[in-house]
Amino acid sequence: MNYDINTIISLFSAIVSLASFFGLFYKMKYQLEQLEKKQDKHNSVIERMQTIEIAINTLDIRQKNILAEIEELKGEKNGREINTRAVEGS
Repeated sequence: MNYDINTIISLFSAIVSLASFFGLFYKMKYQLEQLEKKQDKHNSVIERMQTIEIAINTLDIRQKNILAEIEELKGEKNGREINTRAVEGS
């Protein structure tokens, strides 16, 4: 079993190339998994922000309705005071 030096070098080169390929493959797979985790976090933040925006819009509408009711009640109160004064002055 006499091996030629070129055959041994070629075989060694092929093994190193395959090892490098698998090493890069697993490194890229790991990085892709990390990127997917970051994207999942980002997507959950977007979903939460959409929920918060809906809640803020709802609260804004409720606030406007409450302020309108307060103004309406103030107007009714002022109207009764004016009518009461008119009755007292007579």
